[in-house]
Amino acid sequence: AVDPTFALIRCYSVLPLALLAGCAMFSTRWADDRFLTLMTSAHLVAATAIIWAAAQLVRTWRHGRLVAAIAMGLLLAYAIHGAIYRYVELPDLQRSFQQNRTQILAERGWQSDSFSAQQFERKIVNGEMAGFSASPNTYAAATVMLMIVALGWLAELLRDSSMDGRIGLPIIGLLSSAWIIYYTQSKAAVVSPLTVNGAAGFA
Repeated sequence: AVDPTFALIRCYSVLPLALLAGCAMFSTRWADDRFLTLMTSAHLVAATAIIWAAAQLVRTWRHGRLVAAIAMGLLLAYAIHGAIYRYVELPDLQRSFQQNRTQILAERGWQSDSFSAQQFERKIVNGEMAGFSASPNTYAAATVMLMIVALGWLAELLRDSSMDGRIGLPIIGLLSSAWIIYYTQSKAAVVSPLTVNGAAGFA
């Protein structure tokens, strides 16, 4: 609507993920837990749509840097949110839980020795960060994705000697990512960057 010369491009690299997402959606027909399978499959469909949209959006180096800058802004927002929770909200939450443990668990309908109560207490005591998500693993996974964008942007800036002065933002993003992943205590998030970067280096 804005640019009459813009036209959608064919993106065959998305096809394998699209096929996987389609198979996952189809598998709900025989899954034991159809609701959980449908929700998990929807994540794959959403990932396919995001990758396809990114391929349509990033046509030039200017587009790529704009998307990277937006991703870095989001990563910094994640880090600020995590810092507020870690250093402002968490101490009050831990103090309140110690003083009103029985009442807080009763309000949620949990017995003090139940698995849910123990998990909830462990998250508070250990100070796990969940960010904008209900799960620390989801928060960490989104951070890993943004971390990989920061690595790619940093590599491009280092290759272009005329932009050495701009490497501060992706470096801050990488340090923020490491800090978030450490406090989410997500083992999968620790392994994912190493796996992706190792595969990229091998390629």
